[in-house]
Amino acid sequence: MEKLNKMSFLWYTLNVLSDLGEGEKIDDRTIVQWVNETLRGAGKTTFISGFKDRSISTSLPVIDLIDVIAAKAVNPDMVKRENLSDADKMSNAK
Repeated sequence: MEKLNKMSFLWYTLNVLSDLGEGEKIDDRTIVQWVNETLRGAGKTTFISGFKDRSISTSLPVIDLIDVIAAKAVNPDMVKRENLSDADKMSNAK
């Protein structure tokens, strides 16, 4: 992802989190709920149960969230989704 896309994604995410909390501190449950609703609303099949969810190690929920927020920022041909080795997970994270 290019530097501009990373900054746009970060800015968007911070604004969404600020809106979710309506100016107040938000908890993990609220963030997880927003992530899952955003993914589900876009027809994605990934989800997380919390920040310690093992699926995060695959990077797939994060990749899908980026894809929803910043269309075309992710090249789907570069993402490995099945039978993931540790090297595949590392590649996805990059």
